[in-house]
Amino acid sequence: MCILDNAAWIAFAYAMVLTPIGIVVALSESYILIGVLLGICVNKEHLQLHQKFGLILALGAAIWLATSV
Repeated sequence: MCILDNAAWIAFAYAMVLTPIGIVVALSESYILIGVLLGICVNKEHLQLHQKFGLILALGAAIWLATSV
């Protein structure tokens, strides 16, 4: 676990050097999307309507932030 944690921090620092800080921070803070997508794909969880709306809104915001620079 320690190796993966260190690799994640190195990847984060490398991303901060290569791309604008606003994009990196916004995408790194959207880790909840990864959890939701893994829950849907791996655990076959079902979302309610308001959860689907929030997921679409969050994905749209992440894409918008990534393409607005």
